[in-house]
Amino acid sequence: MPMHDVIDRATGVLFFLLTALVLLAAPWLFGAWEMWWFWPLTTVLFGAVLLFAVRLVFFGCGYPPRTHVNRRLALTLLLGWAIFIFYVLIRFYQAPVYLDAERSMLLFVTPLLLGTAIAFGFSRRQLEALFILILLNMLALGVYAVVNWYKTRGEFVMWQPAYPQYILDERASGSYYCPNHFACVMEIAFLAGLALLITRHKRIVLRLLALPLLVVAVWAILLTKSRGAALSLGVVSILVLAFGFLQWRPVFRHALAVVVIALTVGGTFAAVTLDVPFVQRFRRYPWRQLEYTSRYQMIGGAIRAWRTAPIWGIGPGMHRHLWPHFAAGAGGDRDTARWPRHRNDTFHSYEVHSDWVQLLEEYGLVGFLLFLTALGATITLWVAALKREWRRQRAASWRAPGRFDYTVVLTALLSGAVMAVHSLGDFNLQMPATVWLLGGIMAIAVAFILRDTETVVFAGGSSDGIAADGATL
Repeated sequence: MPMHDVIDRATGVLFFLLTALVLLAAPWLFGAWEMWWFWPLTTVLFGAVLLFAVRLVFFGCGYPPRTHVNRRLALTLLLGWAIFIFYVLIRFYQAPVYLDAERSMLLFVTPLLLGTAIAFGFSRRQLEALFILILLNMLALGVYAVVNWYKTRGEFVMWQPAYPQYILDERASGSYYCPNHFACVMEIAFLAGLALLITRHKRIVLRLLALPLLVVAVWAILLTKSRGAALSLGVVSILVLAFGFLQWRPVFRHALAVVVIALTVGGTFAAVTLDVPFVQRFRRYPWRQLEYTSRYQMIGGAIRAWRTAPIWGIGPGMHRHLWPHFAAGAGGDRDTARWPRHRNDTFHSYEVHSDWVQLLEEYGLVGFLLFLTALGATITLWVAALKREWRRQRAASWRAPGRFDYTVVLTALLSGAVMAVHSLGDFNLQMPATVWLLGGIMAIAVAFILRDTETVVFAGGSSDGIAADGATL
C-alpha cells in the first residue's frame, strides 16, 4: 500500500478515536463540568479538529471518492454559525473577567468545531458507527444510574460523594452531580430509542436496542425525579406526532398517533393520581408561589441585568459576577431604609437556571438573534429532509424502503427540541458533555442530509453532487 494511503488511513482512524473519546468519555467524567475534566477533554477535542484540518488539506474530506456534498447548502449553514461565533469571539475579547468569558466562549466554539469536523471529516461508515456508539454509551449511562441508585441510594457519583441535598431528597444523579442535568442525557436516550422504534429502517439489531434504551431511560428519569424532564418530554411528544410517522401509510400513521396520545394521556393521568415519589415532588412544588422560588428569582435578576445592556449584553460569563448587583427584586428604597421584597442574600447564582435567558443576558439581543438564525437554518434543514421522506414514500405508495438516515435526522430534531424546552428552566447547556453530545448528534444528521441527492438549497437551485449509494433521504 502506498505511504500516502497508509498515512491517510492512520490519521483517519486517530481522528475518529479522538472524536469518539470526547463524546463517550465526557458524560462519565461528571459531565466535564469541573475544570480538571473540562480542559483535558477540550485539548483532545482540539487535537481531533487539528487532525481534521490536516486531513482536509492533504487528503480531502473523509468521503468515498464518488461522494459529493451540497456545497452551497453546507456553506449556508457554516456561514450562519460562523457569524454567530464571530460575534461570540468579539464579546469574549471585550469581557472584563477572562477565565469565565473563556469558558462561556468555548461552550459555543467547541461543539461547532466538533460538529464541523464530524459532518465533513467522517465517512458514512464512521458516521453510523459513531451514532451507534453514542446510543450504546447512553444505554450504559442509564444502566449505571439505576444500579448505582439501588446499590448506594445515590450516595456516590462515580467514585465521588454525591451532593447531600440530592441524597436527602432521594434523587439519583447517575454520572452527573445534578439529577436534572443527568436527566437531560436520558431524555436524549429516550427519544433516540423512540426514533429507532417507530421509524422504518432495516437495522434489526438497532430496533432490538430500542426497547432496552427506552426502558432504562424512563427508569433513570423516574429515579432523578426531574420535573423538567417530564414536562419537556410531554411538550416534545407533539413533534413525535408531527414527524415521527411520516414513513408510514396514513392508516398506520393515524393508529400509531393514537397510541402515542393514549400513552401520553395515560402517563399524565397516572402522574396526577398515583402517590409515588416522582409525583409527590410535582405536588410539593410551590406552583402558586413561583415568585418565591430560587429559579424565578435568578431568572428575574438576569432579566434585570440584561435591561442594563439590552443590545450587546453584559458580557460572556459575567452573570455570576454581576448577580449581587441585580439579585434583589423591586420594592427597595435606600432613602427610607426599606428592604426590597426579595433580598436574595441567602444564596449565590453562578448560572441562570435558564440557558435562553443567560444567552440573552450575557450576549444581548444581537447574540440571541444570531443564535436563533443559525439554529433556525439547521432546524429548517431537518424538517425539509423529513418532509422530503414523506413525499418519497407517498410517491412510492408507501412501499419504498425506509432509510436509516431518517431515524438519525428525527433523533436530532427531537433531541434538539427537548433540550430547548428543558433549558427554559435549567442550565443544561452549561454542561460541556451535554453540549458535545447534542452537537455530535446534530452533526451526524446534517452530514447525512448534505449527501442527499435531493437536498433543497435555501437560496434555490439543486444539489451539485450525488451520494455514493445513489439513494435519497
